Amino acid sequence: MLLTEYSRERLPILIGSYEDEIQAWVREIIKTKYDHIVNIGSGTGYYAIGLALQMPWVSITAFEADISVQEIFRRNVELNGVERQIHIKGLCDPAELRSLLREIAGQYCLIICDCEGCEFDLLNPLEIPALRENDLLIEFHLHKLGEKMSTMLQTFSASHDISLITAQKKQPQKYPDIASWKSLEQEVALLERWPRHGAWKWGYLVSKQQVPRRHTPVEK
Repeated sequence: MLLTEYSRERLPILIGSYEDEIQAWVREIIKTKYDHIVNIGSGTGYYAIGLALQMPWVSITAFEADISVQEIFRRNVELNGVERQIHIKGLCDPAELRSLLREIAGQYCLIICDCEGCEFDLLNPLEIPALRENDLLIEFHLHKLGEKMSTMLQTFSASHDISLITAQKKQPQKYPDIASWKSLEQEVALLERWPRHGAWKWGYLVSKQQVPRRHTPVEK
């Protein structure tokens, strides 16, 4: 993957530490024959572009509300030559998501969501029943969601098999490229977000309706 001169998570991406807690899930996603990926909160394009490069058959609808970030995303898309696969849109609200899922109904779809705490309001299968038929990879912002995460997972428990991973503090010795750096430099390089640690979980929710279509089991 090629990156422009600025990307919000560029250093952790280059080091290989960026959200590496879920790398096993990402490998599973790449092996799964999705027809369409919906990326809500795409940022500068790490997942949308990376998956487009690894899955040249897939179509991707990517939502990014921040116009300045969206422009960097567009440049990254052009740099990597994946314009044909990725359709960039702005803010995703429940009405927009409901309309899109209706439009691609029948396609094998994965929804990747990192929407800064809005996931509870956006991903509601009671309001958008089509969510029950699709797989989801969700970043939960616990410092914003509070107890809503448990309520949210309960609404998906009947329709999905759910796996969870908690964000971990990155250990510098795991990343040889920064072994010679000073300890403070290592800490800054591995810092992906704020608050620092323990306020994030990821959930991989696999629709029970789609399990027969998967050619490999989900990694726990």
